[in-house]
Amino acid sequence: SVQRVLGELNALERPTVLALNKIDLLDELELSRVTERFSHGIPISAKEKIHLDRLIESVHRLIEADR
Repeated sequence: SVQRVLGELNALERPTVLALNKIDLLDELELSRVTERFSHGIPISAKEKIHLDRLIESVHRLIEADR
């Protein structure tokens, strides 16, 4: 799992961004359920280039906050 790998890298305490990819494959109800369950996540579609700007901005904010 991601958490195990982060632990191996001693990076569990580092800030993370949760990207919820492949939203282009979900209908509105499925997308609503996913975003409710993972409210801290950023729903994206890398293939369709949906919300990539939100993901990039979130990563930029974490980088700036970590400086």
